[in-house]
Amino acid sequence: MNKKIVDILPLYNRHFVGLWLNFSYQGTKRDILYSSFIVEVTGRWYLYTAGHCLKSLTKFLSSQPEHQSRLIDSPVTDKGRGFQDVEHPFLLEPDKWVWKDDDDHDFGIIPLRPATARLLQAQSKKPLPPSSAALPNPSGEFCLVGIPGDTVQEIESGVRFDVRFLQMSYCSSPPAAFTGKPCETFYGKITGRISSEESIVGMSGGPIFGLDSNSSNEDTPYNIVATQGSWIESQRTVSATLVKPVLDIIENLVP
Repeated sequence: MNKKIVDILPLYNRHFVGLWLNFSYQGTKRDILYSSFIVEVTGRWYLYTAGHCLKSLTKFLSSQPEHQSRLIDSPVTDKGRGFQDVEHPFLLEPDKWVWKDDDDHDFGIIPLRPATARLLQAQSKKPLPPSSAALPNPSGEFCLVGIPGDTVQEIESGVRFDVRFLQMSYCSSPPAAFTGKPCETFYGKITGRISSEESIVGMSGGPIFGLDSNSSNEDTPYNIVATQGSWIESQRTVSATLVKPVLDIIENLVP
């Protein structure tokens, strides 16, 4: 693993959260996992993820299946492994969500209740401020963080999961298969190794960090650049909506 990633792993742990649902479908137990991270805008905490995740979740909830939802907020080890032994139920209120999923944008935001924010804070979670969001440096290094769905395993005493860190390089122009506005979309090529047994399914909504931040803030010595949206497996290329323009809009709209 890249030494820069290892060095700031404890900081990643501060911001990263997973949203997990389990339910029964036609007599079979199933689960869905969404990667997300925490931001703070004008004093309020939000979960930030991909818009297509909240779109599919809204559709799922509209059928009103019996389900349980909880947050995965335990810290991970330096090998990227985690274990959640305490349940943190999370109320899903889709009428309060803001999301967009089209050719130009793929982002979703869930306002957190103060009680939930306090719970996360008690777990040493810390939201990313708008000042930590930045446009990508074309010559910089990047890292995608997320919880692949194939690593989540429910056991009697809790939930086991892995957080995967994938190094990326900047793509100056989008692959032909992608559409969107380059000024609002980050295109990156995964340079880190992915074995044949691994997948990035479930990493949608995970943050893409810039590892060459010029930030003078020692508390967040890196930038949040984008949110993982879609990818072309054969080309190892992802499309991700930039975070800074979205947070700038929210900051101007929220009193």
